[in-house]
Amino acid sequence: MKKHLAIILLVTLILSSAGCIDVGLGKEMLGGRVESEKYKTVEKAEMSYAFETVPPDSENTKYSDTMSFSIKTETSWMHINVEYDQSGWNPVFYPVTRHLTVTVFSPDGNEYENRTYDDTDEDVMVIEQPVSGIWEVEVESEGVGHPDYGQDSFTVTVTAKEPI
Repeated sequence: MKKHLAIILLVTLILSSAGCIDVGLGKEMLGGRVESEKYKTVEKAEMSYAFETVPPDSENTKYSDTMSFSIKTETSWMHINVEYDQSGWNPVFYPVTRHLTVTVFSPDGNEYENRTYDDTDEDVMVIEQPVSGIWEVEVESEGVGHPDYGQDSFTVTVTAKEPI
């Protein structure tokens, strides 16, 4: 019995050092169980916008929108990724308060998180063990931009690690 175990260990060692065997197969050969993944990371929602305020007839300095998405029971975490770029051309004749406000609402309708960005920024809001149900993310932004001179813009992406 010891001789067979020694041979199996020797073969496993030789094959793994040569890069020919993976960890899962090695565990199976040694009698261990390999559990399959029980979770997957899923993109739940995405919202993006780039301002275009080309004179003289543009009034496009404000933007707001809401996105809804469902979260399953036993979801591990939820990330709200925010990328805000405030590189837009800002002529003096547009009196704007450039910013991005992201508000997260839980399924019961209560405000869960609220953050305002007033300069170029990247951020991740992490919600551990979110309750299941329909969540909402609301964005409200004010900005400027010109296709040739730079545009204020943002992208908000929601991902979740949920059971398969």
